[in-house]
Amino acid sequence: MKRLRPLLAVGAVLASGLATLAIAGPERVDTRLRVTAASRHDTSAALRTLVTPWKPRAGSIVQGPGRHAMVTTPHLLDPVQQTSTRIPARARLVTSFEGIGNGYGGGYMPNSIPPDTVGSVGRTQYVQWVNSSFAIFDKQTGAHVLGPVDGSALWKGFGGPCEKTNDGDPVVTYDRAADRWVLQQFVANPPYFECLAVSKTSDATGAYNRYAFGLPAFGDYPKSGVWSHSYVQTHNMFNGESGSKVCARERAAMLAGRTAGTAGRA
Repeated sequence: MKRLRPLLAVGAVLASGLATLAIAGPERVDTRLRVTAASRHDTSAALRTLVTPWKPRAGSIVQGPGRHAMVTTPHLLDPVQQTSTRIPARARLVTSFEGIGNGYGGGYMPNSIPPDTVGSVGRTQYVQWVNSSFAIFDKQTGAHVLGPVDGSALWKGFGGPCEKTNDGDPVVTYDRAADRWVLQQFVANPPYFECLAVSKTSDATGAYNRYAFGLPAFGDYPKSGVWSHSYVQTHNMFNGESGSKVCARERAAMLAGRTAGTAGRA
């Protein structure tokens, strides 16, 4: 019988305040592990009190960090564009509403390309983030709850690059086991950071436990997931490092607003 070679496995163990991450294949352990604490952390006031009511504003499209300008050819048809489907939808549409984009609310305009549009559904709300701005909606009715506001509004009063910059490449995750929002974006110029905020409740307009995690290089295209013991994130590293890197951040500590560490290679 042919033996199958084990796939690359990623495991994380977070205990006694010490985070360790093993990246192992058959009979080997990656010894280039980094274990670091967040550069700073705090607990914010309710987000709804940190932001000013949004007013329609005009803007200009700019090229986001590490991105390419968008090129369009309006008079040519896309030869692979799908115009019909033969397979009926497998899901039933419950509700549909306008998200943030060009013209939202009578004048909103994203200021970067590509938009890096992300969003997640919570218990009662939907949070959408388009590169450098996010908004909160009632998930049942689509009614506007808050925003659009700059992503850096999450870190008002926090200090450092997380508050002073608004570079986008956002990640919106809903931790269903804890009924918490996990919102984050990066700092695209040195010193590099991943700025991460975990809500105190299931209300995305409430208070957040906020963290700034330093990165050894530019961690582009961040993607995140929720494990029982950690928030796991991958980055595509540039400017001093290369390749995809993974790290695990102490979930229990961040849910409680305590000092939290990161273990991994990013």
